[in-house]
Amino acid sequence: MDTIKYANQALQFKQQISNRLLSLDRDGIQKRIYGSDEYLITIKYDGHFYLLVIENGKSFLINKKGRTETELEVNKVANKIFKDKKHLVIAGELYLKGDKRTHAYDLTKALTSKSKDIQFAAFNLVEEDNKLAPNKNPIDAYNDLKKYFGKTEYLHVVDGKIVKEIADIKNFYDNTVTENGLEGIVVKGKNGSSFKVKPKFTFDAAIIGIAEGDGLWEGMLRDFLLAFMKEDGSFQVFAHLSHGFSEEQRKKLLVEYRKKVVPSNFIEVAGNKVAFQMVKPDTVIEFTCLDVINEDTRGSIKKINLEYDEKNGYTFKEMGASVSTIIPNFSRFRDDKSVNIDDVRMSQILKFVELENEESIPLEKSQLLKRSVYTKESKGKIMIRKFLVFKTNKEASEEYPAYVYHYTDFSAGRKDPLKTDVKVGNSEEFIMNIYEESKLTNVKKGWEEVL
Repeated sequence: MDTIKYANQALQFKQQISNRLLSLDRDGIQKRIYGSDEYLITIKYDGHFYLLVIENGKSFLINKKGRTETELEVNKVANKIFKDKKHLVIAGELYLKGDKRTHAYDLTKALTSKSKDIQFAAFNLVEEDNKLAPNKNPIDAYNDLKKYFGKTEYLHVVDGKIVKEIADIKNFYDNTVTENGLEGIVVKGKNGSSFKVKPKFTFDAAIIGIAEGDGLWEGMLRDFLLAFMKEDGSFQVFAHLSHGFSEEQRKKLLVEYRKKVVPSNFIEVAGNKVAFQMVKPDTVIEFTCLDVINEDTRGSIKKINLEYDEKNGYTFKEMGASVSTIIPNFSRFRDDKSVNIDDVRMSQILKFVELENEESIPLEKSQLLKRSVYTKESKGKIMIRKFLVFKTNKEASEEYPAYVYHYTDFSAGRKDPLKTDVKVGNSEEFIMNIYEESKLTNVKKGWEEVL
């Protein structure tokens, strides 16, 4: 049993699947699914992805972390079915069968007790007789996979059907998800298109930061920085929220939340490379999203975890297991809720995804490499321009660049008194060039260096 080989294979296959599947809600079926004369629709099981591996008639199940299962009822049945098979690898989902919908966290508990309600739903042939499975369209591949199982108990091909009409996909979704409460469906077109269709998720989160827009969006809110609260009272960052606001709202929200700015010893950067200004966590916001994921192409998702107090503002604590949300969209401000471990609890997402059950990763402190501060007096008011370069010492985490340049331009007489700019890079020479060029551009006659 080569666990490293098969664990890597499980990781790569899972990533390939995730990258191919476009997330939709029910309304998206009509808008986004087209161009194929046939579609395979299957149930999306709420379990854990595993490979079923047969070597010389013996089976084991293995996931991307190398966890193996050899004593489940699934294994016993597989050993009988494939007793004469030398080599076979099939991708599928281990899930907990029940009268009502079960979740991934139910399976986690069931695996500990080796429950007899655990089943394996196969959805892809990966290898046979040490050769990769031939590349077939999803419908032919699905029909071929059925031949391996028949009506076997504990192992089966994912439940589904082949249809030609979009209306049939809607009907399958309504029956599976709307009426029976299952997680969702997967749709694969004969033309190679792939979709997962699930209900929209709704969550409540705390607003902990704001980012201003640039260009045509200057003077307007670009993003809110959102966080859930963990049991220890810390804030787990997970999303930038930018969709769902009108231009008028964006103008008013930027003015309102600038009054709530507090100190922070870390920098989070928005998509336009503008640093978030951290704000007092006193607002609960409701938003929807198409999907929640706990891993990306680099593996399990980890994001910044922060502590907050009135005196010091936000302080970096650690990198914690987190999620990403697909197309988060503003719904409303929850004036009836407050920022506490009940109303914006991290556990909201645990109904839908599991977080890594491992220790958070401590990170090294950043090192200040360069700092220059200049002032200038104009019409009795002081203007300040500050240039900073940090070495993050966090590049090994793959979540942060090696170097950060930060520029602050403050002028009390301006309509927009505070402007900032952030640039990042993995080369010290690159970031130092930005630092020197910025000073040449922004420090002219009349500016006095004070630090």
